[in-house]
Amino acid sequence: MLTACALWWAKQSAQTKASSQQLLDDSLDEQTRETLTSWAEQMQSIEAEASSSQNFLQELNEAHGKHHMHACTWTSSQAFISQARTVLQAYQEQKSSRLITAGYLDLSGNVWGALIQGDDAWVDVVMVSDASHEQTVLTSVRVLRLWGTS
Repeated sequence: MLTACALWWAKQSAQTKASSQQLLDDSLDEQTRETLTSWAEQMQSIEAEASSSQNFLQELNEAHGKHHMHACTWTSSQAFISQARTVLQAYQEQKSSRLITAGYLDLSGNVWGALIQGDDAWVDVVMVSDASHEQTVLTSVRVLRLWGTS
């Protein structure tokens, strides 16, 4: 359920025009649909903590137990593709996580996203956006971690 909610949020955050009903599996019952919609609305309202590509995983791990969702964000002068690679390498070095899915979230290739699952206890939604303009290279990264409830 965390993964389905994370996918819905990533699509909405990338400003796609598809509705939540189109993105969620038609076989879901009404209560599950309402739960996913509620979670997605909460995810969109989370304020992100300022972070960096070097510290974001540590900050997310430290937030465990304090919140059921936590977000980190930063900007970088590193090129869009390079920043996405840097983020994935950080997860790869952690070894306790696995890539569920990744790809572009818009048609022009300016927003890239990934879902990372760790130890069956959390899911991270990663979004890397190309915010460059004129001669300035600027990449924006937002990582949202969701912990499962027991």
